[in-house]
Amino acid sequence: LLMTVGGVLSILGTNSNTVLAGPRYLYALAQDGFGPAALATLHPRYRTPTVAILTQTAIALPLAFSGSFEVLATLSVVARLATYFGTAMAVPVLRRKLQAPENAFRIPGGPVIPLAAAALCVIFALSAERENLVAGAIALAVGFVLHRFQRKPDGKAALG
Repeated sequence: LLMTVGGVLSILGTNSNTVLAGPRYLYALAQDGFGPAALATLHPRYRTPTVAILTQTAIALPLAFSGSFEVLATLSVVARLATYFGTAMAVPVLRRKLQAPENAFRIPGGPVIPLAAAALCVIFALSAERENLVAGAIALAVGFVLHRFQRKPDGKAALG
């Protein structure tokens, strides 16, 4: 019973986070020129990103009704691994590009830990089923297209 209650609370917390934060990610990306400008609009009265909320709902509902909990959980893990991989690979790049203050914390070993983390992400992702990897690749491709056609501050699309 305790494990069930803990599991339910954990799932509710994760779902609440996704419902609240997900549209705000879309909103923030659109504000910065990634994605359609409509996603960066706020409801005039409630100041909520209504179009972003509806967009996330339009994506999430078919996913929720399309597969089992196990399939969706695996798909979530693949998405998280892609995010962790990108973060780990960004560390060595940002270390080269940005000047850190003298008192900044530095992970011992230079790029070894971030590269090892990226390698683990690849190893874990390879244990996923082909369908989940294809779905993850499609999501990454959509993200790449959105990035490639980032809007300029004047609202016009610009290549990369």
